[in-house]
Order: sequence, then structure tokens, then C-alpha cells
Amino acid sequence: VALALLGIGKEALLSLDMEGMLKYFQKELPLKADADPDALMQAAYKISYNTKKMKKMEKEYTVMKTKEQEEMIELKYFQKELPLKADADPDALMQAAYKISYNTKKMKKMEKEYTVMKNKEQEEMIELKVI
Repeated sequence: VALALLGIGKEALLSLDMEGMLKYFQKELPLKADADPDALMQAAYKISYNTKKMKKMEKEYTVMKTKEQEEMIELKYFQKELPLKADADPDALMQAAYKISYNTKKMKKMEKEYTVMKNKEQEEMIELKVI
């Protein structure tokens, strides 16, 4: 149903900025959906998608989220341990700080990759729709 709603408002959404999209989702799109719920449901039933592709993307997403969670646990550990070792060897502190910095950069990179993947998934879903 969500893809059918996006299909209904596709032209308007593509011409709007982010604020305009939010207003459109809040005000105009619900009115269009309420005006003809049968057409909306028929459009939703017509949408087809590749099950194999969806499973593959789901698996990739799960792997990526698992890695992200593991890195967050490790990062939290180092952030917790670093202040406790203030009297420790300066080289060890530098290594810990480097690892925190590296993991933070890696997390940001993974977030960007996830966003790109999610956008690609949305584009593919829009391409697969039939309205």
C-alpha cells in the first residue's frame, strides 16, 4: 500500500523539496487515498516484486546491521575504557583513541552505504510497481 501511495503522488513528490514532501505526506496524500480507497487497494495489488531480490537485500541488510551492532559494542567498550586508563601508557591510549576514531569513521561509512542501499531498494521497488 505504501508503494501504491508513492505511485499516486510520484509526480508531485519528485517536484517538491523535503519540507514540501512532508507537508504533502501529511495533508494532500491522505486526502487522495481517502477519496478513492478502492483504486488505492487495486494499485497496491498490482505491484509486483522479485522475491529473490527482496530476500537477498534483506540478508545483506541483516549482515550489515549485525556488523554495525558488533562495532557499536566494541566502540562503547573502548569509550568506557579510555577514561579509566588515564594513568596508563600513552602509546596504549593513542592506540585506543585511534581505534575509536577508526570505528567511528567505519560506522559513518556503513551508515552511508546503508542509506545508498536503502535508496537503491526504494528506486527498484518504484521501478517494479505497476499502477
